[in-house]
Amino acid sequence: MAGNLDHTDRSASDQRARPDSRSKCKEYRKDMLQGGGGSDRPANARQSGNADHACWGCGRYVTLKDGLTVLRARVGEGADIATLEYRADLEIDGVRVSLHPAGHILGSAQVRGEHRGEVWVVSGDYKTEPDLTCAPFEPIRCHTFISECTFGLPVYRWPAQQVVFDEMAAWWRANQAAGKASLIFAGSSGTS
Repeated sequence: MAGNLDHTDRSASDQRARPDSRSKCKEYRKDMLQGGGGSDRPANARQSGNADHACWGCGRYVTLKDGLTVLRARVGEGADIATLEYRADLEIDGVRVSLHPAGHILGSAQVRGEHRGEVWVVSGDYKTEPDLTCAPFEPIRCHTFISECTFGLPVYRWPAQQVVFDEMAAWWRANQAAGKASLIFAGSSGTS
């Protein structure tokens, strides 16, 4: 989770529906993500080690033990990184922070922050269909949920993973039978 939520977009209709949302976002950013605003070394609770979620330059980082290796590679050996197990609490300047399964990749997390009786959850990428590569997505009760929505529009409807795997296997078998080589391209973990 980035230590600065100024880039979080809210639609115009959301702004009309919740006129206090912009000030709430700023208060949340200050009080929860930056440890009460009084710290000269803001904490940065990580959603994953993906390059689009892990950036160099924060005073300290909090991530899952499963995500430590990837985060360390992204931000460097000298970075101050604390690790947690899922659901373990960590207090940062009066904010109770815990990490919960996002179901995205190994070490991915939703970040739950509780401050002054209000619970906010921030999730980067998440996936609700379980697979064997990571802990399954865990719904979390909260007052406010902030989500990355790269593919959040209704036009994006993905088939079940098993359907995709079966189609890939059939494609590979057809290529094999035809004497063709099969090559599958994949991106690195996150964007850079």
